[in-house]
Amino acid sequence: EGKWTIVLSRSTEINAFVSGVSPRKIFVYEGLIRRLDLSEDELAMILGHELSHVILGHTEELIPVSAIILGTQLVMMSLVDPLGLGSFIFDQVVSQMGKYMTASYSRAHEHEADELGLLLTSMACFDIAAGALVHGKLDHASGHRETQLTDSHPS
Repeated sequence: EGKWTIVLSRSTEINAFVSGVSPRKIFVYEGLIRRLDLSEDELAMILGHELSHVILGHTEELIPVSAIILGTQLVMMSLVDPLGLGSFIFDQVVSQMGKYMTASYSRAHEHEADELGLLLTSMACFDIAAGALVHGKLDHASGHRETQLTDSHPS
């Protein structure tokens, strides 16, 4: 419920997201629109995808997982010498483990958001063929590489 806002960031990065911390806001980076030269239909597909994360509850699902990872990291850091090399190495290891743990969640969420995003985009009378076009542009911008274990989005 309530009014939704699209927040346009001047960042040149290629990104758009929703956050459980800032309800009813979709953040879109200028780089996404300009660097990919998005059409209205392609932008609608991305907005439908981001709205889908909210509808499907994805932003709330990751909060407990992230809290557990952060809590574990803080407890373990307090047990290691906070001024030594060991704490630096430990911080790097725990950070990577957190990325591995949340990446699989995120990739599954991305697939779900793509499916619902297509439906929302078509219900809003946009051309859903733009979904394939925008995914092709995103794939090209990422360098056509294989999905890595820590990637939050599938290739």
